[in-house]
Amino acid sequence: MSNGTVLLRSFAARLGITLLNIWPGMGLLRLDDSRGFSWLSGSVVLNLAFYFGAARLPVPTFAGFATVLGIALLLQLALFIGSIVTTWRRSATVAVRLHWWSRLSLASRSPQPNPT
Repeated sequence: MSNGTVLLRSFAARLGITLLNIWPGMGLLRLDDSRGFSWLSGSVVLNLAFYFGAARLPVPTFAGFATVLGIALLLQLALFIGSIVTTWRRSATVAVRLHWWSRLSLASRSPQPNPT
């Protein structure tokens, strides 16, 4: 235990972190995982592309609009589920980092002889 230890997170804590993914990627950002920004930016880019792109596309019928909307919703659902699964897997353990004064005190201790 020179730099820190690894502990298991409780089910309630993992569930709470996973529920942050109402906006995909926020759970991973809470865990200090940079992949969360990829999920978050993917969601934002998809929404902006739909909002600004749907106005430009020639969609003459309701069926065409429903198709474009269905594809956008399926992609958003894939981002949502992928973000939840990634956060759930990543949140199993928590690394406890020791402060510098704790590391110094552990390093200064010499092993005690075993009285047998």
